[in-house]
Amino acid sequence: MTDTALITPPPGDPTAQELSRQRAVARLKAFVTVIIWGASFVTTKIIVEQMDPLVLVPVRTSAGALLLFLLLQRTAETVMAHATAHLAAYHLTTSQFGVLEALYHLGTLSQRELARKLLKSTGNISIVLKNLEKRGLIARGRNPDDTRFMQVCISETGEQLLTSMLREHVRGIVEEMSILTAEEQQDLARLCRKLGLRS
Repeated sequence: MTDTALITPPPGDPTAQELSRQRAVARLKAFVTVIIWGASFVTTKIIVEQMDPLVLVPVRTSAGALLLFLLLQRTAETVMAHATAHLAAYHLTTSQFGVLEALYHLGTLSQRELARKLLKSTGNISIVLKNLEKRGLIARGRNPDDTRFMQVCISETGEQLLTSMLREHVRGIVEEMSILTAEEQQDLARLCRKLGLRS
């Protein structure tokens, strides 16, 4: 009997199963750490390929849910960064562009409505609006029917800027999404609605 035979449990042995479980957990922790600390795509891909598929997507467990959440967050941030990279050329942040786009399509809104539609706090939206107002891209004023609320509208200058860049913006989004087939895009949209619109 070799030394290896002495230290390696037989396949059905509980010890072997426990060792396998510990290795799987260790890989999962390593993968989560990689995502959190923003490792490169190549490094992340290597770790993913080393993981047991049954461990990679155990979505009904807390570890699986955490992993899925981190993957979703990381993917959303990466796609957003790529699709909005052109905004820097116009000296706009993603939040500033979002405000201009909302006002262009929806018309005059209160600051509270803008904050709600853009999923921002009222304090954060105030800073965004202040910077846009400095550039003359929006105008703010008290609601004549209720002076407690500030109304915000896009200015002519803001509208001109937005319309000049909309085509490029749409093209960037289409390019980012083109990695998915039409069917995959529909599946992703369905899952996003299921996650985002639940009560």
